Amino acid sequence: PSMLTPDFLAGSGIIPSDWTLAKPFTTSQRSSQMAFTNGVKITGKLGNITFTEGIAKKALEDLEIPSLARQYAAMLPNLDYRGVGINPRWFITFDGQPDAAQRFISQQILADRPWQSFGLSPLQAGINLVYTLDRCQLHLAINKAVLKLPDRDIPAGMFAGNFSYGLPG
Repeated sequence: PSMLTPDFLAGSGIIPSDWTLAKPFTTSQRSSQMAFTNGVKITGKLGNITFTEGIAKKALEDLEIPSLARQYAAMLPNLDYRGVGINPRWFITFDGQPDAAQRFISQQILADRPWQSFGLSPLQAGINLVYTLDRCQLHLAINKAVLKLPDRDIPAGMFAGNFSYGLPG
């Protein structure tokens, strides 16, 4: 992780040399973290590298992560790669409605039934689903969340998925 620096990534052609850091990068023996002004974040930890990019308003062909991951693997072919995880996250916001995310889960996703009224306060629920696909499983979690903005907090429902692909050989 301590070798994972913006200079190393740009010098080896993994990222374009004109990418600018959004804030100073941090590095230590255990981890390295950098965020760029284009929204791409790269985090390296012992045995793991994570490429993160917000995709809400981007066309698929404008995403940086697929080519970035390919370049990284091509430039460092002798690392012991074990798998690739794709972890999409999507939010439904309920601005100005503090209890709306929990109501969405308990009344829209779950069937509204008397067992939800048990106890002294409204049901707090999170849902974990597993879908079996051709080459992997999709793990999907649906939970109440809060998006923290500089000037306010926005209640939200969060859909967090994980596709995990093992790499044979």
